[in-house]
Amino acid sequence: GEGEGEGGHSADGAPEHSCRAWGVRYERVADLTCGEGECFQAWVLRRNPSAVRHKLRKAYVAAVGSLFCQGCGVDLLRLASALKALPVDERQQLLRQRVPHLEQWAGKWTRAICEPTEGHLWEADHIREVRHGGGEAGLANFQPLCVACHQLKTNRNSAAEARRRRQAAFQERETPPSSPPLTPTQLSAARKRDASAGSAAADEPRRRRRTSALFSKCVVSSEGESSD
Repeated sequence: GEGEGEGGHSADGAPEHSCRAWGVRYERVADLTCGEGECFQAWVLRRNPSAVRHKLRKAYVAAVGSLFCQGCGVDLLRLASALKALPVDERQQLLRQRVPHLEQWAGKWTRAICEPTEGHLWEADHIREVRHGGGEAGLANFQPLCVACHQLKTNRNSAAEARRRRQAAFQERETPPSSPPLTPTQLSAARKRDASAGSAAADEPRRRRRTSALFSKCVVSSEGESSD
């Protein structure tokens, strides 16, 4: 086919199934999907964080006029503009007023002061976590969070997941292992043992009476011999 040479090699001499040959044959992601329709857009949302942020920003601005953190409510676009307009030495005061909880993370705090771009101030958060299937959802599963609220949510979710795993491990240790199901042969043998045990239990009173009668005869016989 197009892009292939002789002997299973691409036009530039790379093996047909190598990454280089793949790049020659499929120069755009759209070549792997049905054009640039729904499946292409779904692929972009799962693979391209920048595209997610762009689409989320556009959707919120169109709906409510700006982009608000869904955790603390700060206007993220106005905050970015205000920080850029201030000298570096005055930005800390504004951040302490708008997002005081950001200061507990020194790296994020420093980046927001030195380079207050939107990428350093907010992130697109999966409402339903990726590990719970959120990575397969569309744009409706994303919400804007300031970097501080996003970090707080991540920490809470990680702590909850760690607790869940500890509880599951504890229950597994405390729960005795269940016996494997019996095979037909084992089941038949068990039924025979139960039947034998039941029969022996039913015969026990009769055996005791027989034993008692024999004992009485022995006593009577012994007394008769003594009198003679």
